[in-house]
Amino acid sequence: MADGSRWSRGNIVVAMSGQTTRQSQRLLRTLFGDYWTAEGALAPAGAVAEMLGDYGVSVPAARAALRRSAQRGLLASSRSGRSTHYGLTDSGRRTLTEAWERLVEFGTAAQEWDGRWTCVAFSIPEQQRDQRHRLRSRLRWLGFAPLYDGVWVCPKAVDRQLRAVLAELGVGAATVFVGEQAGSGTDFGRALDAWDLAEVRAECERFVTETAESERRMRAGLVAPAEALRVRTRLMVRWVGLVNDVPDLPAELLPADWPVREARRLWETVYDGLRTPALYRVRQIVEGYAPDLADGIAVRAAGDAADAVPVAS
Repeated sequence: MADGSRWSRGNIVVAMSGQTTRQSQRLLRTLFGDYWTAEGALAPAGAVAEMLGDYGVSVPAARAALRRSAQRGLLASSRSGRSTHYGLTDSGRRTLTEAWERLVEFGTAAQEWDGRWTCVAFSIPEQQRDQRHRLRSRLRWLGFAPLYDGVWVCPKAVDRQLRAVLAELGVGAATVFVGEQAGSGTDFGRALDAWDLAEVRAECERFVTETAESERRMRAGLVAPAEALRVRTRLMVRWVGLVNDVPDLPAELLPADWPVREARRLWETVYDGLRTPALYRVRQIVEGYAPDLADGIAVRAAGDAADAVPVAS
């Protein structure tokens, strides 16, 4: 693989400073995406810090993560007496909504593939490595993988989204084209070399094994509200990593026993199944800081048509 950093194992135990920052940001985005996407909804900073504390994030680190997210435009802060509250900005809500659409689409039955690939060839100088890293991250999220270092491929019609990303990141030295691979039948080996399918399978199977255990405990009624919140949040962080790392390839390119469909089933089953006890725990924590804000919490479910389901007061 051209990018050796791609494989995340989904472990959200917070460690040293750099890792702490990344993990706390992922957890923070997950919590706001899961419970505070309703317009005008506010989360007490203390309540968010308490939730992050369940993953080993200290109170100072949690508050720093909130401030950093506000500086980046994801969140906006407000004061009420001596308390600070945070809510999603319009831009932050759009960002999380777009991500949500990708997360709920992944692993579902896709339309018949037309055999066309979207390709991008780009050249970014070494001195602009930050821009190169951002582009690679965005390409992976769109479903691309590197066939060569500067040539990435995706078996989807995402050229419009791709051009938007290139424009947003200011990447001028890039060429985008859509076409079919030379050959016939199922001769797609060269393009498929962009993915290490053995490692992809192993990653999916790890997810299936881990999540099947959560499903077993959930169905046995063994998951109390505090654990439900932890498991549901951890599961979403893990799912984001899987969607980012594992290609949602057309069925024509995959063996019949490909594990992505089972991974998707388990994610939706456990994520939605723990919704009620997790929501109870979130409300319980928020009421300890600002009871009047508990009614603004909304909860998402993968099986619902709507992005979020408001909680009745």
